Amino acid sequence: MAKTAPEHVHEDEHGHEHAHEHAAPASMPGAAAPGARAPAPMDGALPPGGLSWSVPSGWQSRPSGGMRFATFAVPGEAELSVVALEGQAGGELANVNRWRGQLGLAPLSEDEFRKQSSRVTSKAGALRVVEIISQDGKSGMIGAILAQDAKTWFFKLTGGAGPVKAARPSLERFLSSLRAS
Repeated sequence: MAKTAPEHVHEDEHGHEHAHEHAAPASMPGAAAPGARAPAPMDGALPPGGLSWSVPSGWQSRPSGGMRFATFAVPGEAELSVVALEGQAGGELANVNRWRGQLGLAPLSEDEFRKQSSRVTSKAGALRVVEIISQDGKSGMIGAILAQDAKTWFFKLTGGAGPVKAARPSLERFLSSLRAS
């Protein structure tokens, strides 16, 4: 169930509650201000040109900052980061190959990428999804890319290979719930 307003409450390091409006700076709609430490909205409409979503049970909002628009702790010691960048942000293949490099893997060709990726459909558009497991089988990542007119959204689930694989069904439900706000 989505909240109707982007305001949310969080506790600071001293246990005090604070209400915050989650808004993107004018210079980069859809991105958190550098150094921002407010948790991401759990189920909420984001600023114009943004997305809203439904968060799976058990996921917990975490502080986001820098380029991260939202961060969630996912059961099983995994984490989902949400980043929005202007334009095409290098394209799908370049980003997937960068992610593969982070896990020590060689780049894919365009044909290999198409064969190893899948699609998830949402009201915000179709997402390209790729699962990447390190050579030693210890680390894993599932990345999803949503290209819109003016920006590209990146959803990256990271953690141990087991927890990442186990979280795939809930990640796909989350991705399917995306809608333009």
